[in-house]
Amino acid sequence: MSVFQRVFEVKAPLAEVAAFHDDARSLAAITPPPVRVKIVRFDAPVHAGSKVIFKLMLGPFGVTWDGEIDQYAPQQFFRDILHHGPFGKWQHTHSFTATAGGTQVGDLVVYEPPFGLLGKLLDPILVRPSLRYLFFYRARQTRRLLEKKAVIKRVKPAARGW
Repeated sequence: MSVFQRVFEVKAPLAEVAAFHDDARSLAAITPPPVRVKIVRFDAPVHAGSKVIFKLMLGPFGVTWDGEIDQYAPQQFFRDILHHGPFGKWQHTHSFTATAGGTQVGDLVVYEPPFGLLGKLLDPILVRPSLRYLFFYRARQTRRLLEKKAVIKRVKPAARGW
């Protein structure tokens, strides 16, 4: 098994960050191009047992990701697992912690690379760098989308009158 971990901070309230991750549309918003995400099924409201099925499209080619949320604690963490898809095994725990400046988001992925032995050989030179890029992009997009919203909310309306 391989392990990938990433932690980043978002300058937005915990409730907003957690709600963003509970929304199926967010997955498409934080997936780097040229990959496109097409949601097939996303059971909402999110809970342990929610099915999460989507297609990852690269040009005319696609692969189905058939997963499930197997653990869920609102505004604390959730874990999604892969039943069938491009990895031999995938368990992704998303965690959320309030901080003085906003919310700390953690990603812990335990996985088996695709393609068996070949995938294990390619893990350090192809799979892991791809995961680093994917999660770097996700962090950047999450910050961009949520911090912009948080700044707009914090700006006080201008005083009326001349």
